[in-house]
Amino acid sequence: PDLLEATAALMLVGRQRIGIVTHSDTPHRTLKEFIEYARKNPGKVSIGIPGLGTKVEVITRAIAMHEKIDVNVVAFQGDAGVMTNVLGGHVAAGSFAVGGWASHVRSGTMRLLASFEDDRFDVAPGVPTLVELGYPLTGAAIQYLYGPRSLPPAAARRIVAAFTEASRSQAYVEVATQNGLYDKNPLVGEALDTFLLKDRAANAELVEKLGVGLKRKP
Repeated sequence: PDLLEATAALMLVGRQRIGIVTHSDTPHRTLKEFIEYARKNPGKVSIGIPGLGTKVEVITRAIAMHEKIDVNVVAFQGDAGVMTNVLGGHVAAGSFAVGGWASHVRSGTMRLLASFEDDRFDVAPGVPTLVELGYPLTGAAIQYLYGPRSLPPAAARRIVAAFTEASRSQAYVEVATQNGLYDKNPLVGEALDTFLLKDRAANAELVEKLGVGLKRKP
């Protein structure tokens, strides 16, 4: 069954803000320079992603399509795999969440090339977003709480109230901020439903353009 039709969206609990980074030893200081390097080396440049079928994969492939460059998009098992391979020089760049690369950008071992978000990252305020660079692309990976479609409204309100209280605790704010998951104004109920439907439609449109959708058996 379709997840969005079979469940009731309750509350956003985390937002994994995504960016594309490279090892600081590489000569690419901007996304434009990285693109030019990939253009001069067709089929020889790899970009790591945390998994197939993710929003991260779609946006990464959309950048390559927009620029008409031939790059290898390599899927790893989560952000840790991408981080390890960027640091080890096994991939030229990686698209993954800020919680995985923020400390490395601060220490100077990694360099942020672009934000996939609507805004820039505090850890690298001088690095532009994809929209600022001329790409009509944005997108964050979110984690949200949901229940069965038949969940009584009163029960849904109690669950949301409990999670809202927990999300305001100092311990949660500190951990979520440290891992790049904190959202000051989490979407709730109908607003979250609307976001999920719009995001899925935009994602489906990109997937169709890219031709990376799965062919379903009749």
